[in-house]
Amino acid sequence: MNTHALTFFAVFLSLFLPIALFGQASSNNVSATIDFTDGSTETFGQNALPIRGGKFMLIDGDANSDGQINAVDINLIWRIQNGQPFVYLLSTGDYNLDGTVNAVDLNLFWRPNNSKASQVPIEN
Repeated sequence: MNTHALTFFAVFLSLFLPIALFGQASSNNVSATIDFTDGSTETFGQNALPIRGGKFMLIDGDANSDGQINAVDINLIWRIQNGQPFVYLLSTGDYNLDGTVNAVDLNLFWRPNNSKASQVPIEN
């Protein structure tokens, strides 16, 4: 029996664009550890893992988790939550996850990523 198989993974995290990976996983494990810090993990899709500060990152700013960073994320989510008290799991306009929805999220996270989209299929 082959205990290791080459497998495609899809990673979905709230606020981040989904990415697809190709790697090896043990068939008897229910979880996997993926190290994005050194670039050895092969990802697929346009701009899947940008480099910031020498580390590979997921792309943030997708407040409604539709696989696109666009005006919907700002107009329907960030603008409403900007300056409001932070609510865990509901304050999806907090793109940098610092516990505050403010101009930092807009200027340093949403603006540079605006118009980026994932190529991973999204189920609605």
